[in-house]
Amino acid sequence: MTVHNFDSFIKAEDEVTKETLRHFKRMFELYERSFNLLLETVSCLFDLTKTKLPDSTAKEVILLIIPRIIHSIESIRNLTLKGYYYDVAVLQRSLAESMGLIAYFALNEKEAEKWIEGKDIKIPKIELFDFVIKLFGAKDFSAKSDYGRLCEYVHTNVRAIVSMLDLNQPAPEIGLLITPQFDKEKVVVIASYPTIMLIIIQKIFNELPEKRREKINKFCRRYSAEIKKFVS
Repeated sequence: MTVHNFDSFIKAEDEVTKETLRHFKRMFELYERSFNLLLETVSCLFDLTKTKLPDSTAKEVILLIIPRIIHSIESIRNLTLKGYYYDVAVLQRSLAESMGLIAYFALNEKEAEKWIEGKDIKIPKIELFDFVIKLFGAKDFSAKSDYGRLCEYVHTNVRAIVSMLDLNQPAPEIGLLITPQFDKEKVVVIASYPTIMLIIIQKIFNELPEKRREKINKFCRRYSAEIKKFVS
C-alpha cells in the first residue's frame, strides 16, 4: 500500500486489524476474558488494602508496579491487533522486566525496601525474568536467551530492522515496510500475559479470598484447554 497521508496510514492499520481479527478472533476473545479477570483481581487486592495493609514492604511495592504491567499488557494487545510487531517486541522486553521485578521482590524483601527508597537493585536486568521461574520453584530453566533476542529490538540493530523488510515481495522489490502489514507468523499469543500475571499474583498474595483463587484456577484450566486450539 502506498502512503500519501495520515488517512492512508490509518487505512492500512484498519486493514491489518480486520485480518488479525479474521484469523485470531478466538484468541482476542480469550484475552478479553483473561484481562477482565486480571482487572477484577487487582481491584480486589486494592480493596483489601483499604482495611488492612499488606504484610510486607515487598507486597506494597508490587502493588505499585502492577498498574504499569497492566498498561504494558494492553499496549501489546493493541499493537498486535494493528500489526506493529516490532514495537510489540520492545514492550515484551519491558513487560518481562516488570514481571521479573515483582517476582524478585517477592523473593527478596530487603531489595524491595531499597528500591522504594530510590536505590538501585543489584540484579542485572537480563536475569530478572528468571525470578518468575524461581518464584514457582522451577529449576534448570532460563529466559536469558529470549530476553537477549528482545533487546535487539529495543536497541535498533540491523537484525531487528530486517524484521521490517517486506520479504513477501520479489527480490528487486523488497523494501522497508512503512505501514503495518498483517503477518500471521508474527502475531503473539496475547492471552498469555494477563493469565501469567494472574498466576503470579495468586502466588504472591495470600490475602486473596478463596473464592477469588477458585475463580482464577477455574479460568486457568479453561485457558490451558483453549490455548491449545490456536497454538497447535
